[in-house]
Amino acid sequence: MRLCLTRECCVDEDEVSRVLNRVSPVLLAVSRSKLREDVSRDVEASRNALVKVLGGARALRSRVKNLKSLREVDDVETIVNTFVNTLNRVVEVRNLLQRMKEVAEDSGEQELAQRIREAMAYLSALAIEFSAVALRAIHELKELGRDDCGKLASAIGTAIFAALLDADTEVVRQALAKCFPGAP
Repeated sequence: MRLCLTRECCVDEDEVSRVLNRVSPVLLAVSRSKLREDVSRDVEASRNALVKVLGGARALRSRVKNLKSLREVDDVETIVNTFVNTLNRVVEVRNLLQRMKEVAEDSGEQELAQRIREAMAYLSALAIEFSAVALRAIHELKELGRDDCGKLASAIGTAIFAALLDADTEVVRQALAKCFPGAP
């Protein structure tokens, strides 16, 4: 079972892998640039968080792969925590990339800064898609406790806020159109 809001707005392991395949080369470029000493910790933290993002997508897939609906999920807290942790990691990487971009700009590395900005936009688009699907999933889950609601509110709110900082990019605007389509 793929988790989808609309036919175009879905999150799964393949979608996450596509985004990571756009971000990883940028992290490699940063680690090989003259900025490497200034941002090495951020690069390493980003790589570790990206592994957890992919792990979150895999965990969701394994928890829902044989289900017809999320209503069949008995362990709601696990699904909620997976959404929350994955969204938090996406935002973490986006924020780390933002710092790397600022260092690149300050160092006169405009081309590298632009590549980082593009990677940030793809992460922001992923955050929008994951947030939209998480919002859709809420009504299908059997029961949500107040703590679950608070965790989801915080993670989704933070992810959408961070993503909207890149709403001037085409990839984010496309994600918004896919996940929050307007009236015809």
